Amino acid sequence: ECYNQAKYNQYFFIADSYSGVKILDTTNPNNPLDVGNLDYSGRALDVMIHNNYLFVSNYNGGITVFDVSDIDNIVNLGSINTIGTPYDLKYYEDNNHNPYLLVASGEAGLLVINFNSEIPEESLIVGRKNTHGISYNLDVFNNFVFVADGSNGLLEMDISDTSNPIIVSENHDLGEVLSSKIFEDKICTSNGNLGWSILSLNNL
Repeated sequence: ECYNQAKYNQYFFIADSYSGVKILDTTNPNNPLDVGNLDYSGRALDVMIHNNYLFVSNYNGGITVFDVSDIDNIVNLGSINTIGTPYDLKYYEDNNHNPYLLVASGEAGLLVINFNSEIPEESLIVGRKNTHGISYNLDVFNNFVFVADGSNGLLEMDISDTSNPIIVSENHDLGEVLSSKIFEDKICTSNGNLGWSILSLNNL
């Protein structure tokens, strides 16, 4: 039951639910090799790569951070506490280059976590925005985050102040929005039984 994937050099990390995280070597893309599973005991829901860090979200809460710079000696750096179900993760830096994790965390809404790269376990939730739906997915454009909020539609939030995300626009006409992805000046949403939509970021 594969939920998501992330690429690091020629390797793909697959969030494989109860089977943890699978690692594929795609040196030969016509014949990818299964090189094993990450030492991970949770139900892997999402994976994200930033620099040499691999972030793995657990369906039951929490984000585990790994150093994958040496693929033959992947190191577990510890876990970050969350609330809700962390369906989707994105890395974000504010205007002062401070690092954050943005989390679409189900019924808990949007979480903003100040990422401590030296000691990941000391990373803290510094901002949160409750929504009226289930936050499944998000994407980031400058200082704005677009949250696929299930039956509550698509939400645009200003995260210039990471401690206080502010909803600046809402679109409730798309049906059940399950994912959002930004391409240049447009955002594409998948809307359950209603299919998909492409919206201009300039008209939101």
